[in-house]
Amino acid sequence: MSRTGRIDTRPQFPEIEVLTVSAEDLRFWHWDWPEGDPFWRLYWNTGPGASVTWRKRVHLTEHSLVLIAPHTPIRLRLDGAVGHLFMHFVVAPPFHHPHRKVWQIPVNTVEQARLQTLFDGIFSGKAGRAGTLAPLAWITRALETIPEEDWQATPMDRRVHKALQLMEAGLAETLSVDALAAACSLSTAAFARLFRAELGVGPHHYLLGRRVERAARLLERSALSMEVIAEQSGFSYRFHLTHVFKRLKGLAPAEFRRRQRGRT
Repeated sequence: MSRTGRIDTRPQFPEIEVLTVSAEDLRFWHWDWPEGDPFWRLYWNTGPGASVTWRKRVHLTEHSLVLIAPHTPIRLRLDGAVGHLFMHFVVAPPFHHPHRKVWQIPVNTVEQARLQTLFDGIFSGKAGRAGTLAPLAWITRALETIPEEDWQATPMDRRVHKALQLMEAGLAETLSVDALAAACSLSTAAFARLFRAELGVGPHHYLLGRRVERAARLLERSALSMEVIAEQSGFSYRFHLTHVFKRLKGLAPAEFRRRQRGRT
């Protein structure tokens, strides 16, 4: 309602926050994310060799962008080294709650050339002012292709949304499902049912997955010890981190770090 008492029919424009933009020489990409991530992903590759699987396998090439909705369980695979451009971002309501899905968005030859220029600039560290603005344009380009029917008819339950915010803010802290349920004014059983109904995975498994992702980023981008990484990722000790990381990622943290350094 506006101050005049009339319904405000003005369009709602999305608020987009870019989390990460990177260009890499991709040499290892063998991950399973059964719980998905709370942010959007946008991928473009310089050529064939990689794929994303959710219900069906989607191949990444220079001919298309691949957009992945938040909380979509995906499997990433790599058959050969390739240049990889990726953007992680979040979008404020009402654009934050699409159906879990992967979209493949064709790009023409002119757009391919622009994406290659962006990749080269970021990869070399010489993107310049235009290069820092370009990701937002590509994110908007991808979002506007989503069909209306792919958006949820109703927004995410506010209590689940609150729980996700608490999880992201407290990954390094001791968080329990009981505490999250209490913060949402629900019993533990009711909270777990609601969370699973919204995201397709239980809160404990989701939280473990987010902590493993935090640990993976620290392993990849820092020289911190396993003990410190375990602490900053919310694990009680390094052996707990190793056990959970290997179960969810398929390899131990030390091996993950070695492969990432070898890729670099």
